[in-house]
Amino acid sequence: MQHRSAVWSGAGIGLRRAHLDAFREGLPTGLDFLEIAPENWAGVGGPDASLIQRLSEQVPMVLHGLCLNLGGTDPLDMGLVHNTRLLMKRLNSPFFSDHLAWTGHGGNLYDLLPLPFTQATVRHVADRIAQVQDALGQTIGVENVSTYALTQFDEMSELDFLLELQRRARAAGTALRIVGVPPQLQALITFFELEPVLLPPPET
Repeated sequence: MQHRSAVWSGAGIGLRRAHLDAFREGLPTGLDFLEIAPENWAGVGGPDASLIQRLSEQVPMVLHGLCLNLGGTDPLDMGLVHNTRLLMKRLNSPFFSDHLAWTGHGGNLYDLLPLPFTQATVRHVADRIAQVQDALGQTIGVENVSTYALTQFDEMSELDFLLELQRRARAAGTALRIVGVPPQLQALITFFELEPVLLPPPET
């Protein structure tokens, strides 16, 4: 399935609740976008939600998720995906991303845990990404988490794992954006046209 894809560049910041009082007086100059976690704002009302709405009319809102659990084995939280889509529509948000990690098993672990670099993981994660993209009707970004060493279960390097995900996405007729690419991989991934997009770190 073909999806719309947002492309832009610039510098932004992750919006925290501690910023809201200052932002009621206006946004800092030179700000190209704000990043928010949809889990913190989907379905939320009141004065803070109204402020987020007003800010979205001044600068693009980028949604960067924390709990989608793309690498996990629990069923995807399609309620969260639905609420994210509604929030994106309300804020006219051009972009959504989450983490290339597993974040829960029988509940939220509140951590971003790395995945084994295997063909089975590629298939599993690619299928879950496709489900999310179909539900949102657009391409999403995935941010790979820190991986410091290979394990006995890994069948490939991190770079090969990312490339396999990209190839599988293209074979399915869609796209995949890798977010937060480590500097040592960025040049190689750019060479292979994975279109890295660098965003600020998520709110945790």
